[in-house]
Amino acid sequence: MKKFLIWTLRAVLALLLFKGAGYLCNLATHTFSIAAIRPAFAASLEWRCAPPSLEEEKEILAALSQPYTYASKGGQVYVFFSQDGKYVLKFLKQRLYVVPKWLEIFPFSTLFSSYKEKKSFQKKEKRARDFSSYLLAATEIKEHTGVLYLQLNADEARHYPITLLDPLHICHKIDLFAFPFILQKRALRIYDQIEQAMQRGDVAYCYRLIDQIIALELELCKKGIRDRDSVVDSNDGIIDGRVVKIDVGRLLSDERVKSHSCAVQEIEGMLVPFRSWLKQKYPLLDTYLENKKYL
Repeated sequence: MKKFLIWTLRAVLALLLFKGAGYLCNLATHTFSIAAIRPAFAASLEWRCAPPSLEEEKEILAALSQPYTYASKGGQVYVFFSQDGKYVLKFLKQRLYVVPKWLEIFPFSTLFSSYKEKKSFQKKEKRARDFSSYLLAATEIKEHTGVLYLQLNADEARHYPITLLDPLHICHKIDLFAFPFILQKRALRIYDQIEQAMQRGDVAYCYRLIDQIIALELELCKKGIRDRDSVVDSNDGIIDGRVVKIDVGRLLSDERVKSHSCAVQEIEGMLVPFRSWLKQKYPLLDTYLENKKYL
């Protein structure tokens, strides 16, 4: 009995040390690894994207002819910035779309079969939602997202070497088209641009940005597209002088937002945190927004 308790304590201690080491590693790498972005599911015609035009192909190849450095991570992607600062490369977090491995290898996994089926269904549903959103961004509203290229299936027919610098500044050379990814033009943050404009006294520029923010939401509503996580600070940006959607993982086709009442509700909800920030820092801009008849 004593030996069994000692063995159990050692096993628990080893497990805790292993989990602790894994936690510290994830903390340092922001959970990024090449394995974390490698496709974990079979390719599907449903998620195949139309090839770019010859003109688009030129810009895509120019954008990819340089190293990319890890910048941050979001709820769905790992974000890398190009060396020249003009482009963003986003890799999908594959763990979001597959059942946890422990359900496959755990010795009593058969006891969790119903739970496993439930998780599998949830993962497939999430993949369908996310991938549909990315396709909307790259097709229906491409001009409003800055998306240059979208690949949801690994493409075995194409090969393009690219260099990535991870959070630990370790260099990785990968075949880009073997991974799902999103290539976008890099945007300027709207809050930063408003602050800089107000510091130099350019109120008119801020008015134009506010007009563009509302115009973008109106355009999406007219197309029957809703952003399930529409927050100006994190989801909108400025590319080539125009306000666009930069977080494209929460878009949804919804015919209801084409109606006047739903569009009003959608836009007013999106403006709540933005107006709160304006009231605190720039009441003049909030007054302009409050008095604006955008519908």
